Amino acid sequence: SAWAAMLLLLLSAGLSTAFAQNILNDPGFEQGGANWSASFIYGATGSVVTNAAAAHSGNCYYTTTGAGGNIASVGEGDSSGPYPTGTNSFPIIATDYYQLSAWVKVPGASTTPQQVTLRYRFEPSDNRNNTGTQTINTENWTHLTSPWIQPAGLAGGSGDTYLGYWVVNSLNNGITMDVDDCAMIQAAPYTITGQVVDGSNTGQDGVTVSGSFGTYTASASTAG
Repeated sequence: SAWAAMLLLLLSAGLSTAFAQNILNDPGFEQGGANWSASFIYGATGSVVTNAAAAHSGNCYYTTTGAGGNIASVGEGDSSGPYPTGTNSFPIIATDYYQLSAWVKVPGASTTPQQVTLRYRFEPSDNRNNTGTQTINTENWTHLTSPWIQPAGLAGGSGDTYLGYWVVNSLNNGITMDVDDCAMIQAAPYTITGQVVDGSNTGQDGVTVSGSFGTYTASASTAG
């Protein structure tokens, strides 16, 4: 009777956090950023700054410097992983989808543009990669965001159970950058079913229907 089912990733205001949630702790540094670290991977230095006039939102942001030939960075790591940053725990579901994002400001970037990237690591597969890389050429806050990533879709990732780390970092040494409003959005896939009918309300078989959200698209063909 011309029914189709599509597996869609739904993420919009008003949906339950059962479908979408930010799994990072203190992502805007408003609680002091106790479980965040600038040095845990790349050896940078950094601290939380309280200045509502300069923050992207709220009262606080994080400033990090790649001192001593290091790259600027800040991130969080799971306490059970190889790069822990305190008491963090980031359990994941391998078949869910994840999107990284952060707001970044680089002093002097209008004169000397700088590349900044987001980076993740899933465990125990050890799948890790840079994503959402941008060349920043402005003194304003810039939004970095990644595509949707499914751990189970990566090589050996079907058994992944936690996020080893989340990082935002420069690709050049010795710079300073400010970071605010970080996110690792977790969203469950969602199945939509429905019937395709013509103008006389008669079900139509063999029709391809599709739906999309952002860069994610799903399609299905109707069948009796």
